[in-house]
Amino acid sequence: MKYAWKILGSLMLFGLLGVFLLPPDEAAMMATGGRSPAGILPPAASPNNATEDAGPFVSQPVTPAISPAVRDLPNVPLEPVLDREINPRLSLDYLPGSFSVDPNWRDPAVPAADGNLLNTPAPILSFAGMSLANGGLGTPPDTNGDVGPNHYVQMVNVSFAIYDKSGNLLSGPHAIKQLWAGQGGICSINSAGDPVVVYDSLANRWLLSQFANNNSICLAISQTSDPTGAYYLYEFTNNAFPDYFKLGVWSNAYFMGANQSGQNVHAYDKQAMLNGQPATAIHFSKSGVGRHTFLLPADVDGGTPPPTGSPGYFYRFIDGDLFGGVDRLELFAFQPDFANPGNSTFTGPVSLPSQAFASLCNFSFSCIRQPNTNQRLDSITEWPMWRFAYRNFGTHEVLLGNHAVNVGNDQAGVRWFELRRANGGSWSIYQESTHAPDAHSRWMASMAMDGDGNIAIGYNASSTSLFPSLRYATRLATDPLNTLQTEATLQAGGGSQTGLNRWGDYSAVSVDPSDDCTFWFTG
Repeated sequence: MKYAWKILGSLMLFGLLGVFLLPPDEAAMMATGGRSPAGILPPAASPNNATEDAGPFVSQPVTPAISPAVRDLPNVPLEPVLDREINPRLSLDYLPGSFSVDPNWRDPAVPAADGNLLNTPAPILSFAGMSLANGGLGTPPDTNGDVGPNHYVQMVNVSFAIYDKSGNLLSGPHAIKQLWAGQGGICSINSAGDPVVVYDSLANRWLLSQFANNNSICLAISQTSDPTGAYYLYEFTNNAFPDYFKLGVWSNAYFMGANQSGQNVHAYDKQAMLNGQPATAIHFSKSGVGRHTFLLPADVDGGTPPPTGSPGYFYRFIDGDLFGGVDRLELFAFQPDFANPGNSTFTGPVSLPSQAFASLCNFSFSCIRQPNTNQRLDSITEWPMWRFAYRNFGTHEVLLGNHAVNVGNDQAGVRWFELRRANGGSWSIYQESTHAPDAHSRWMASMAMDGDGNIAIGYNASSTSLFPSLRYATRLATDPLNTLQTEATLQAGGGSQTGLNRWGDYSAVSVDPSDDCTFWFTG
């Protein structure tokens, strides 16, 4: 086995992008084992009881336009830095103060200090990405990106840029709405934000997206593997405002989950979009479950597709102190049928009891401490963090996820987990842990697994003695379960943020399809 790790980072005024690579270890083998069985919680323990599924609903076909080549688009003009908040956070149905955490609470999933004493490798490359003064528009930046065979594409509010793998800027920064310029429609005149870019390793295409006013979702699918070329442009009207939407690549669909009132999941006709044909969207809605309803779709890594006929997966986590029952993960399955939409199904939840966890700061949007200021930062403790990474190893399938939890005294830690399913069996929690090796808070993480089963996770770190910084940690497949290696710093912070609590709603770790072992991180 090659077991080579790379970590690459791209530095922004918003954040950083980095690449890292694990040292070779020819003796390493895939670890085996497991921890908790899959199961269905009793009906009384699920917040979805007494709700009804509605759907499937099918959109009218959307006929695409075609963009100019991205390389021919004008660059974003330099504008004064805007000290303003992009897309203020929607209020929650459960407000701060609705419950309290025991002051003596300590997260039981934090591993012992000597659990894994190996050192995470240093970055092999880091470079400057877009900045607030050159491409960005405000706070939060919503920094994310993905890597393809020859390019790295980075998106922020409300722009994107394309780099080669040495960090050289090839195109941009461009305003996202410029893709739709001259086409008419809301996507051509409004850049509302929450951008997401994914590289579809199964189709060798790029998908760029953002939302716009009038509940619109703007999706651009590259005509070829070259992200600097032309795109098929789709403008779908959503059933409600798609706040904090996230996309997932699957075999037969592009899936979307969003923070809407009630659970809403969407599937876009991938094959039609790849061919530049009129495409429909199928969605389901579940009402009566409050605002804690954002479901994050699974996103494929690697070149091996899910098993034939496999549904797309979504998940959320449930804090039992708030919703009742044990703390748990909940899995949902979406099987779209674009030829016969009425045959589409959305099922779940399948509940996987986890180790106990607690939410942060009574869900206050001001939580993470910084040096030399009373201004605290949003921990986004109520939502799953991008990405819900999927990989098919043939003998088993893997899903990776993470969310921010309360280690104790409202110190944030990253609760991460790996789910496994062998040969079409049931999903179960294979390993889980809370990354909190010292007194600093860690939050807003993203993680992925390479083709040998190694894991990388990137995140932010801050405390009263540490300016907000970018750090990352790794683990080999042969490391002890539930542990990460000693972390490394990708970019040390240079000051505290004042005036606004929005630090950044998500970041992205992805795996290079060229070697299936190089990790790219932007945050």
